[in-house]
Amino acid sequence: DLLISAIPDDLDACLDVATGTGFTAAALSKKCRRVIAIDETENMIDKARELMKERGIQNVEFVKTPFETFSTDIKFDAITIRRALHHFTDKDLFFRKASGLLSGRGIIAIADMVSPEEDAEDNFNRLERTRDPTHVGALKISEYRDLASKHGLIIRSTNTTIEELTFDEWLYPVPMDSETGQKCLSFIRSLNSDQLRKMRFDPEKMILRKERIIITLMNGDQPKK
Repeated sequence: DLLISAIPDDLDACLDVATGTGFTAAALSKKCRRVIAIDETENMIDKARELMKERGIQNVEFVKTPFETFSTDIKFDAITIRRALHHFTDKDLFFRKASGLLSGRGIIAIADMVSPEEDAEDNFNRLERTRDPTHVGALKISEYRDLASKHGLIIRSTNTTIEELTFDEWLYPVPMDSETGQKCLSFIRSLNSDQLRKMRFDPEKMILRKERIIITLMNGDQPKK
């Protein structure tokens, strides 16, 4: 797991944002003496608690709250967020608040999809929102750099991968013949070849080349390792 491998060992306090079913928090528990895992959905927290019980993990605490209103005096050695930042309406708030919650040598580790740099019309995110209305927007790599700089953070490491997905694979679990599936297909068909190229969609093969990133950031006054 590249996200977890980016986290140093033997930490005091870690925060997992939008923990979902808790798999990242469980992995963090091996590297950190105290993990706080937050999620705004009670159902997700219940599932995450069950996972900790199954694995005998006792150093993970859960708080039902959105990150935007999460309040604590703790300074964290690591803050993780896996495949959830694209659901945040206010990315600036996330970076500002996360940077303020870091300990002196703390790091922020983010795993998420990336919006193509050339896609100035934001068609990639428009397509994602058509499939999933809770998708607010994936950041471009340049936007990560800008937000990091704005909030006094430096990029410690990046790892990007490209995943080729057929249209059916990308759409899953939404059925192609559903109303949502047909809306997605209609959106693709409404774009010209240049627009599709810029969002990395091949209309002949019906394949989306989806980029993902794992990026770690730290306070700008700390030396890179």
